[in-house]
Amino acid sequence: MNKKALIVYYSRTGNTKKVAEELGEILGCDVEEVIDYSDRKGTKGYIKSAVDAIKKTKTKISTPKFNPEKHDIIIIATPVWASTMANAIRTYIMKYRYKFSKVAFLTTQGSSISEKAFTEIKELCQKEPISTCAISTKEIKQGLYQEKLNNFASEIK
Repeated sequence: MNKKALIVYYSRTGNTKKVAEELGEILGCDVEEVIDYSDRKGTKGYIKSAVDAIKKTKTKISTPKFNPEKHDIIIIATPVWASTMANAIRTYIMKYRYKFSKVAFLTTQGSSISEKAFTEIKELCQKEPISTCAISTKEIKQGLYQEKLNNFASEIK
């Protein structure tokens, strides 16, 4: 890959992590997991996550290993909660968006439509994405997302 990319992701259930890490292998780029220090495990965590997403609250996150300023493209990967991004990704974007050069967005979701989430991420980043990709939980569980991921990677390259 000619451009230096960084994939920044948050994953509560492991779906976004799986897809982000596979994309990292395809692109041969840096991959950064954003750790949310809020307890989001189990049913209680699921409900808390949805409520926090609706309220658009920030959360305490880990300090990044990679400086986004040193990358040509930041690929933001997030689960869709209540039609919006995960709070850890919202917090990351708010802290580091001024260091982003170009952006691309990847979402994973159950039944939510990702367009609202893409619009919100774009507005928060204050940048138009070079590409977007939405992958459903069903596609992940059935292993039917590789073509989408490869097409997304091609658009980023």
